[in-house]
Amino acid sequence: MMIMVKYGIKIEDDRVEIVRYSTVYTDEGVEELEEIYLQIKADDYESILGIYEPYPKKDVRFVGNLDDLKVVKGQEMRTAVPIPLSLCRAKYLKRIDEDDERITYLDINGVPIQRGIIVGIVVGVQHKRTSTGKDYTIFRIFDGYGWGRLRLFGIKANPEIFTGMFIRGFVRFGAVEFRTEEGELRKAISLTLNDIPVIVQPKEYIVHKKFIDEVVLPRVAPELIEEDKEEEETDEETINS
Repeated sequence: MMIMVKYGIKIEDDRVEIVRYSTVYTDEGVEELEEIYLQIKADDYESILGIYEPYPKKDVRFVGNLDDLKVVKGQEMRTAVPIPLSLCRAKYLKRIDEDDERITYLDINGVPIQRGIIVGIVVGVQHKRTSTGKDYTIFRIFDGYGWGRLRLFGIKANPEIFTGMFIRGFVRFGAVEFRTEEGELRKAISLTLNDIPVIVQPKEYIVHKKFIDEVVLPRVAPELIEEDKEEEETDEETINS
C-alpha cells in the first residue's frame, strides 16, 4: 500500500478549513480520500491569516477597448477583480501615448487597468537595503496561477509574521525603463502598493505539507503536530510490517 497526501486551505465566508487529500494505492486499485484536517471559525482568522479588511465596494472593473480609453484619458481606472501577480510582466505594459508616462496601464485579457488589486499567499520574505541604506522587503507570492515578486520600500517585514499570510492591496502600475550593461533598453513594471492589508480571500489554495506544519499549525493548533508525528510513525510501522 502507498499513500500520497497533499493539503489544501479552503477559505469560506465563516471559516477556514485545512483539508487533507489522500490518494491511496492498493492492490485493489486507487482510492481518493478527503477529510477536514482542521477547521477554524471566522473569529479565529486573525490568529492564522491576519486581519480581515474587506476591499471597498465602490471600485468597479473597467472593460473597454483602446478607443474608449482615449476618451477617458487622464482618469484613473480601477478593477475589483484580483490581478494575479504572476501576470504583472512588462509585456503586458502599454501606453496610449509614448510621451505621457502618467497613462501607463496594464493590459490583461484586453482589459486596460491603471490601478487595481493584487492578491496571493506570501511564501517567502526577504529583507534588503538599497545603496542609500533604505529598507525594503521582497515578498515572494503564489497567486494560484504562478509565482510573482512584490517589492515594498520602507518596511522591514518579519518572515515569521508574514509567511503564509494572504496579501491583497491597492496597487498602481507604472513603467520603469533601464539599460543593461550592454546598453540595451529594457522595460519593467513598477508596482506601488498603497498599504499592505492582509485579507482572507474566498479561494482554495493547494499548499505543501511543510507550510501547514511550519507556519499554520504552530500558530493555531500546536498539539496536532505531535499527533501527526505519532500517526506517521504508526503508518510506517504498518507499511514495513
